[in-house]
Amino acid sequence: MTSKFLQYMISSLSIRGLILSLGFIGSLALAKDTAEPTKWLSRAQEQALSDTVPTPAALNSSQDQTDLAAILQAQKSRTPEIEAECKRDETFSYKLFQSVYGDNLTPEHNPKFFQFLKNVLEVSRVVNETAKNKYQRLRPYQGHPDVVKSLFAVTGFSYPSGHSMGSFTLAVALGAVFPEKQQAFLDRAQQIAQSRVDAGVHYPSDIKEGEILGKATGAALLANDAFQADLTTVKAELQK
Repeated sequence: MTSKFLQYMISSLSIRGLILSLGFIGSLALAKDTAEPTKWLSRAQEQALSDTVPTPAALNSSQDQTDLAAILQAQKSRTPEIEAECKRDETFSYKLFQSVYGDNLTPEHNPKFFQFLKNVLEVSRVVNETAKNKYQRLRPYQGHPDVVKSLFAVTGFSYPSGHSMGSFTLAVALGAVFPEKQQAFLDRAQQIAQSRVDAGVHYPSDIKEGEILGKATGAALLANDAFQADLTTVKAELQK
């Protein structure tokens, strides 16, 4: 089932993601780890993932204006329900997926599962921050303060979206744990990512690149032997 899911994730990536999946991911198992800042990937592997992210649109460029127009449309279309969703998703953690994986799972009774989720998010964070610090794109309400009214302020740079990347990386990992819920996790990831545009704290291109990078990182994890060993352990815990 995991093999089929890996094939699905690779097929869902962009051309850039495909190049990463078929080329770089194929070498992951052969790469010699010289540093291991996160649970499963070496520093070189994390950097290689981050390096796939293209340069974002320059402020006030035609691409930036297209991004801005989408932000303003989302801002105009905000409803109380959309605002409530944005605020629910404001602080990112694995808990945002609890509605899908279930209230019956708790850190007390399922410690290996929740440590697994924390490790996945740490990998996502390191790869994401490497890309963000490289490009240092301002948030929409910082680049266009006269017209973009965000629902709340956030720290850090805008591109690629950390919420989006973390959500899709986690969705891939959770989909491997619960194959029957794969699409539900991906749908929830998309909802979380869109909430960042609706809130005025990310451009559409931020969340799109976050999705691509998140799926690529998820695919890299699925191709990692140590990750697969931990996945087996987690599944065994959940079956008790």
